[in-house]
Amino acid sequence: MTTGLRISGCFLCLGIATFPRMKKGNTLRKQMRRGAIAGAFGATMYMIGGWAPVFWKQWTDDGYGRLLPPEEIEAAPAVFPPWPEIAPPGPDALSRLSRADLKRYFFPEDASDPDYGLVIRRFDQRPVALRNSGEGREGDREVVALYNRIRSTVPALPEGYDKYGTQDPPGDPETNAQISVYSSLKRWKPEYRYKGAMYIQRGIDERMTEQGCRIKPGLFVTGLSWKGGGGMPTAERYRMHRPLISIHHRLGEPTVDHCLFRAMTVALGLHPTEAWFFDPGPVTPDEQARALAALALVYHPAVKPGMDEETFIQTLLDRDLIEP
Repeated sequence: MTTGLRISGCFLCLGIATFPRMKKGNTLRKQMRRGAIAGAFGATMYMIGGWAPVFWKQWTDDGYGRLLPPEEIEAAPAVFPPWPEIAPPGPDALSRLSRADLKRYFFPEDASDPDYGLVIRRFDQRPVALRNSGEGREGDREVVALYNRIRSTVPALPEGYDKYGTQDPPGDPETNAQISVYSSLKRWKPEYRYKGAMYIQRGIDERMTEQGCRIKPGLFVTGLSWKGGGGMPTAERYRMHRPLISIHHRLGEPTVDHCLFRAMTVALGLHPTEAWFFDPGPVTPDEQARALAALALVYHPAVKPGMDEETFIQTLLDRDLIEP
């Protein structure tokens, strides 16, 4: 950057110097034009001199830029026996949960902000655009397929669509919600894996990153949610808007679909509890059904975003939606 400043300074000085030295026959306009050209050239050289080393590093850094050389990319996880397929059942197969069951999916003890479980938060009925920024169009389709399987079990969820593969998207694309997935982060050099996409905070957020399966819920206005200010209605403050899911391994590798399923349910309204999100084992078909039964409770018409634990549970009990 210092080189760029020196080059810029030289040419800007040249532009200034040419202004007063008016030769015979030259007009003031010509001299001003020359000065402007020299100054613009100097500014261009400043940008080149300042940013060229940055781009040079990214383009030529061991020939792979921000990505790791293929031989350094972590292998797919090995699990024996294979984990069961993520295939959510239909709505008729959902379990009836008890009050005690809810602690598995809601209100973790170490939650410190609304993103991670102080209150109920969920999407409204605006359509949800789905995308995968890590693995191209096939990755987009896999994320959409999983969302649709979940929605076939919990019909109250908003309509989901492929952000880049839908010619005529439902709703208003400018105000629709969105779920973004960043998969195969292991291909990136460690210092670039989370920059620009997700800021890592201490606590639950940091633990998610360490396990290679992370969800940043993305409330509509998180800053206002913390303060409860701005005159925004409670249901709007705790409306899920643009969650971000990050996955260390590639889609299709063993265990990854289980990570994505857990993260998707948290993006939609469950909380990242110890028993649910941080369970290192497989999600069995029975656990899928129970988690989706919990998600269906979040989208019952009587449940509102912003409910605390006591209000949420009492609302479910009053309508006989759970066992006491």
